[in-house]
This record gives sequence, structure tokens and C-alpha cells, in this order.
Amino acid sequence: LSGDAAEKLENIQPAQLSHEDSVFRFKQFITEAYEPIEDFRTGKIMDHFLESFTRKRNQDVGDYNRDWVKELAKAEKVTGELQPTWKAYLYLKKMRLDHRQYTQVLVASLGVFTVEALQLAALKTFPTLREGTGTENGGR
Repeated sequence: LSGDAAEKLENIQPAQLSHEDSVFRFKQFITEAYEPIEDFRTGKIMDHFLESFTRKRNQDVGDYNRDWVKELAKAEKVTGELQPTWKAYLYLKKMRLDHRQYTQVLVASLGVFTVEALQLAALKTFPTLREGTGTENGGR
């Protein structure tokens, strides 16, 4: 080993690895040495997803839906799959709709509270949503 790996694993004694399960033990040492980095990475990904990721100003619903799929996949890769109700709630919250628009999407989803139903309802209801106006691009 060299560089950062040599530093992080310098306290391992050869005798600690001279067993039948030496590869398993070595992997454990590596995991323990680098775990704080993984925890930091996981926290950073989740912070971005929960706090920073939202529908951008004047972003069309279709573009937001594509971004949602990418960001959700990143978050679930490091934390595991979210419950369907949480996904649906976060999808709507991050869409940044006013109360009237929020209600319209819920009604258009026909009582089905899943991301897929909400995506379809939002796309049909507001395909060219404008920020802060509550109207579509052509409806000034």
C-alpha cells in the first residue's frame, strides 16, 4: 500500500491478517478506515436531495420529472429505497407549487398518491408551468 491507504492502515499488524479469513479481515480494516468518508459522502448526497434539489424557476414539468428521477436514484443508492408515500410527498414538495396548483395536481391524480400518478397529473395539468404566476406560459 502507498499514499493515503498506507497511512490509514499503518496500524494493522501482519499477524492480524494471518488467518483463514484474512481477505475478509483486510476488507473490514479498509471499511473501518474509510467509513467516515462514506458517511460524509452519504450526508452530502442526502443534504443536496433534501435541502437543495427543487424544481428550478420556470422549469417545465417534464424536465423536472427527469431531474427528479436522477436525483432520487442518487439518494436511494446511498440510503436505500424510500417508502412510496415519502417519495410522493417529496416529489410534490420539491415541485414548489402554490396552494391552488398543489390542489389541482392532487385532484388530477385521481386519489392515487404515488410519484408516477403525480408526475402524470402534473404533466397533464401544467406542462409549461411558470414560476410564481399560477399560469402556463401562454396564459398571461
